[in-house]
Amino acid sequence: MASSPSAVPAGMENFVVGLIGMGDMGKMYAERLSAAGWRVLACDKEDSYDSLKEKYAGEVRRPLVFAVVRCLILRMCSDAEALAL
Repeated sequence: MASSPSAVPAGMENFVVGLIGMGDMGKMYAERLSAAGWRVLACDKEDSYDSLKEKYAGEVRRPLVFAVVRCLILRMCSDAEALAL
């Protein structure tokens, strides 16, 4: 069931939605949020930057903004796991 785009609530016009990862799910969220009027900042792998920037260059209403990030992985683990590392 497709939902129609809704307006950004009053007082939130300058908010920015940040997305990490522009795989299938990230693209879907970015496109739908942008179509609904939200400003979107999407981060993805460095090797994807040029193709993503080119793909979304024509967005006029709310263009997507992309940032390149180096790989940073945070992992939470129990104390026992931490001691084993």
